[in-house]
Amino acid sequence: MIFGVIGVGSMGRNHVRVLTEIKKVEDVVIYDVNRNQAEEIAEKYDARIANSVEELLKEVDAVCICSPTKFHFQHASECLEAGKHTLVEKPISSSYDEGKKLLELLKSHRDLVFGVGHIERFNPIV
Repeated sequence: MIFGVIGVGSMGRNHVRVLTEIKKVEDVVIYDVNRNQAEEIAEKYDARIANSVEELLKEVDAVCICSPTKFHFQHASECLEAGKHTLVEKPISSSYDEGKKLLELLKSHRDLVFGVGHIERFNPIV
């Protein structure tokens, strides 16, 4: 499976690190508007860099969205429309209306796995 990561700031770089440690992940493709940051992460974790979200979506099976919250709705919508399994970091969107639209969009993509990442969700102490 090939994973994409949109946004490689502090949370995104963690996703890249973990994905590169999973044996069934064949490759990781990253995109970030900050090209220097993308290059640094790509070199550190042997990931490939896409020049745009559109390019990334053509190359991957699933996507982790780690971009700033104001882009979550846009990126999640693009991923679903492209037929990609998607994990979006919390919150799902920056507004109630965007969240509601995204839930409506999900109804027409029931074949895809979609989740919202909550950092403490799998912490054994919780």
